[in-house]
Formats: sequence, structure tokens, C-alpha cells
Amino acid sequence: MEIHQIIPILVTLGLAWSGFLVGLIRWLQGKNENENKEALSQRLIAIKENAAKDDDALSQRLTAVENSINKQDEALLQRLGSIEASLTGMRAEFAAMPRSYVLKDDCRRQEDQVLSALAMINRKLDELAKRG
Repeated sequence: MEIHQIIPILVTLGLAWSGFLVGLIRWLQGKNENENKEALSQRLIAIKENAAKDDDALSQRLTAVENSINKQDEALLQRLGSIEASLTGMRAEFAAMPRSYVLKDDCRRQEDQVLSALAMINRKLDELAKRG
């Protein structure tokens, strides 16, 4: 065989070999892309599951905080009721006292106590109104 007959055969073999390599590379890239897509979809599923768990945990925490606030509000309302009852009792005692026995200082002291208690009640009512 002469060289001019071998060259077309070598060129044909070279082109066939390069075509095979190009096909192999494309197949490997496609396989790699499919593996990457699958890994990404699994990761996305895991992220969604974690987000759902986080949402549940946050919802439970929010419910616990709301329950705590409600209990505190109830305790404040009970305390406010006892303060109002105490004030009513103090007013009744003061009203029942004979005027000749009431001293000016005692009146001022009781008046200051009543005014400070009323101010505290108003503050608590404002706080409850802001929360409610």
C-alpha cells in the first residue's frame, strides 16, 4: 500500500475516533447533569422539609408566647381587681370615720395612697388596652 492510499484511511479513522470521543464526552456530561439535577432536587426537598419543621416550631413557640401573655394579662386583671377592692374598702373606712377624728395629715396620706393607686390602675389599664 502506498502512502496516498493510507492517508484517507488514517483521516477516516481519526475522524471516527474524534466523533467517538465527542459522543463519549457528551454522554458523560449529560449523565453528570442528570446526577446534579437529582442531587439538587433532593437538596430542595430537604430544604422544604426543614422549612416546614421550622414553621411548626415557630408556630408552637408563638402559641406558647401568646398563652404566657394571656396568663400574665389574667394575673394583672386579678391584681387590678384586688387593688380596686382594697380601694373600695379604704374609701368605705374613710367615709365611715367621724369627721372630728380625721386628721388632716391622715387625710392627705390616704388621699395620696388613693391617687397613686388610681394612677397605677390607669397605667395598667393603658397597658392592657395596648396589648388587647
